[in-house]
Amino acid sequence: KSVSFQNFYNYYGSFDDNTYRFKEGINIVNADNNMGKSKFYNGILWILKDTVYDSDLKRMVSASTSFQKMASGKALNEETNFDVGVNITFIENEDKYSVSKIVQFQKNGNGWKTNERLDIMQTISNRDITVNDTVEKDKIIKKIIPTELMNYALLQGESMEQLVDLSSHNGLSSTINALAGINSLIEICDLSKDLSQKAKKLSNDKEKEINSTNKKITDLIQER
Repeated sequence: KSVSFQNFYNYYGSFDDNTYRFKEGINIVNADNNMGKSKFYNGILWILKDTVYDSDLKRMVSASTSFQKMASGKALNEETNFDVGVNITFIENEDKYSVSKIVQFQKNGNGWKTNERLDIMQTISNRDITVNDTVEKDKIIKKIIPTELMNYALLQGESMEQLVDLSSHNGLSSTINALAGINSLIEICDLSKDLSQKAKKLSNDKEKEINSTNKKITDLIQER
């Protein structure tokens, strides 16, 4: 339903200052260069995989090693205590979930002391419930993007070439299967093929049985 940022890269300010709401269907994030499109992507990536894409290194890095890069430059220069965070809200089966990752920054001499936490709230029948169980938290985070699509989500430029081997039939086939959502159709085809083979075997067995019965009848008639 929405993604919100708090002092995250160039998204300076509170969650309320930096909330982006989605509509049903396809939503397009459009902005000029250096306006935060990649950082928008990094916020979701941080929540899902504890990693971010480092544009300087041109590769994925652990979020825990990149907290100071993730923090708003303005917050680092002007504040002594502040939070860096990302919040995702989504709905599944009429239940609403709010997932937040937050790093608390505290000035410590010439450096910064940081503390990360994960907050998840589930709303059931208009009642907010705090989720504390670690295993349950992990399950809820995995609901944000379906497991079968996770490998194909949150890609940056050249990542697609690393992910999909276009020269490999199996690689291309598995990609099409996942993205087109035709796994159910493939299962139906496999099931139909299996049923066809079983029906053919039953038909052959029945034909053999009939032939055997006819031979016995013929033998009995001749004997009589």
